[in-house]
Amino acid sequence: MDNSQINKTLESLEAGYNRIAMKFSDTRKFFWRDLEFIADYVDSGDKVLDFGCGNGRLLKIIKNKTR
Repeated sequence: MDNSQINKTLESLEAGYNRIAMKFSDTRKFFWRDLEFIADYVDSGDKVLDFGCGNGRLLKIIKNKTR
């Protein structure tokens, strides 16, 4: 695959994600109680990287522990 095909594919992929981003985020704005255990692994002063395809909703349960 040449660079022009790669760039075209990446641009198309980005446009697709941009079209669904708001709806995707809306489906994940409510916290899942099944994830509350994650707070048990965070200690006061820890630095946390929420890496993934999401909207940062885990911040709600860990924000007071990381300060």
